[in-house]
Amino acid sequence: MQDAGPCRVLLVEDDESDAHLVKHMLSASRASHYEITWVDNLAKAKRRLHETPPDVLLLDLSLPDSSGLHTVEEVHHVSSIVPVIVLTGNDDVDFALQTLESGAQDYLVKGRFDSDSLARAIRYAISRARLEQRLIQSEARLRTVADYTYDWEYWIGPQHEIRHMSPSCERISGYSRSEFVADPELLERIVHPDDRALMAAHKHDASSREMGDVDFRIVRRDGEIRWIAHACTAVRGLDGEYIGQRVSNRDITERKRLEAELREQSITDTLTGLPNRRHFFARLEDELARVKRLDTLHASVLMLDLDLFKRVNDEYGHFTGDAVLIHFAALLREQLRKIDSGGRVGGEEFAIVLPGADQGAASIFAERLRQKVAETPLVQNGEKILVTVSIGISELNTADTSADAVLIRADEALYRAKKKGRNRVEVSN
Repeated sequence: MQDAGPCRVLLVEDDESDAHLVKHMLSASRASHYEITWVDNLAKAKRRLHETPPDVLLLDLSLPDSSGLHTVEEVHHVSSIVPVIVLTGNDDVDFALQTLESGAQDYLVKGRFDSDSLARAIRYAISRARLEQRLIQSEARLRTVADYTYDWEYWIGPQHEIRHMSPSCERISGYSRSEFVADPELLERIVHPDDRALMAAHKHDASSREMGDVDFRIVRRDGEIRWIAHACTAVRGLDGEYIGQRVSNRDITERKRLEAELREQSITDTLTGLPNRRHFFARLEDELARVKRLDTLHASVLMLDLDLFKRVNDEYGHFTGDAVLIHFAALLREQLRKIDSGGRVGGEEFAIVLPGADQGAASIFAERLRQKVAETPLVQNGEKILVTVSIGISELNTADTSADAVLIRADEALYRAKKKGRNRVEVSN
């Protein structure tokens, strides 16, 4: 999003009523001011992208002249920089993953988002696109130097003696060239303890190959941890005799930081900081596979829903509603063990996996969390906003063919908790 002026939005939607609804939502947003251009087919969208690239593209996948994921690919051919948010009527997790893999930054299901959630999605998409561009630019700068011509280079002889060490070793590692020449084992000692096995395996493999590469961490003289992209090439004399290895290193710490930030954004709900729906479901599938493999293990799933959340939004507004979600997520996080996994799976819907917990243990945990939430109102501008939660519990079992089975049981228990008056815990039958 631009630092000054309105956010320029290109809306590609052939349904006039849907287009007017999106425009109305953006006009009503208090987060930003939007300059909206609406077109009703892909051809017009491609012309707009070419002539006046927007800050973000809201894209319907059912257009008169294009449909499906092909539509996303087409707009990326015109501009790979503009972030794309897909608007779809298909509420399917696999389809959502396909849209993200095809290049979209996010997807929203029609009828399931409001003004504030749309504004948040736009902010997130633009932020993530900027991070990706910075990563691409960082990698491009590395490539412009030359392939395998890294900042820190050295040549190790057949007896592991150092025959050459570039002066830049001191800038990257904090140790001087003379220190490495006098003590060749220093190269191994500065490797991060957690990466020493990796480097030992690399050295073993490299001894039987002409070339090799690996990323690892070093601990500088001052204690700072840096990431190194390491590439080595066997050096041979005119007669083919092995006379050592030529090694090139480059500091890629910033690139690794950007990659980690992108990974974190891809698995995290941006509002609450909890794992998002996709990441939680992946964790649940992993836990089900573990239960099936070991058979004797227990694990339980909790489905949670904030009671009368719509009333909070209606009475206090969506910003307060967001504050309530953040408040609840913090209370939930306080109760989780390190091995537990909690996530936001819907608007006011959350889920938890408790490894090692049968329904009895899960019920104790759920009741403790329910009481904590009921006893800890959100305080905003001196006013206490009471929040309660209903919880449904089900235990994973080896007969479950997929994670959906246990989720359905937990959801049914949650429905009973709601039906019986809310602010209570129910266990599946």
